[in-house]
Amino acid sequence: MSLFEIAREDATARIDGASDLFKTVVKSKDPKSIQRIKGLAFVDMYAAYEPSVLSSVSLYLTAVKDANLPVSRLQPGLQSLIKDPDLQSMTESKKVKWKRRSEMLAKLQSGLTGCAVVSVFPDDGSHYRMSQLHLIWDLLQLRGSVLPAKMLTPLIGEVVENRNAIAHGRERPETIGRRYTEVEIQEKLDQVKTICIHILTAAENGAISAVTAASV
Repeated sequence: MSLFEIAREDATARIDGASDLFKTVVKSKDPKSIQRIKGLAFVDMYAAYEPSVLSSVSLYLTAVKDANLPVSRLQPGLQSLIKDPDLQSMTESKKVKWKRRSEMLAKLQSGLTGCAVVSVFPDDGSHYRMSQLHLIWDLLQLRGSVLPAKMLTPLIGEVVENRNAIAHGRERPETIGRRYTEVEIQEKLDQVKTICIHILTAAENGAISAVTAASV
């Protein structure tokens, strides 16, 4: 089983577990418990979504690293991730600026991906909203749409907003839960699972394409 398959199974297990708990509470017929679990469902959705986004990048970089490819053969967006530690160390001091730039270009021409740091993540500060996904798609040049269906776009912001509201104490779970029906929550759980699988599969296919292209 590949690392991407393991990540997909983890996301599926997280959502399925949340769905099972949700159904159990709904069967209790207790109004307060049901309102609360509807709100907490967004925390569970985020708990599957965030790791999927992080894993999509780290596993992509791991595949490229394991292939030990010449960095010079990679597309620019991927080079910027592979060489992030070196780019971070660059300084704009006039005394060393041009020397550092020259050294960086030399490393891009001669380095191999076997030394890459796979923990790099291109965080855009949006807390995994749609702009974060678009950035990942651009940097890794992933093919296809960012989401499995355009209609799911609002769901990303909805999950992030509701989860953050609960996690940061701005709103109680039951307050958020009152805004949704039981059917809507179950539908959103299923949709988030589909999104997680889509993101990880797109990254897996992208990694295969990147390694193949750089190996020619």
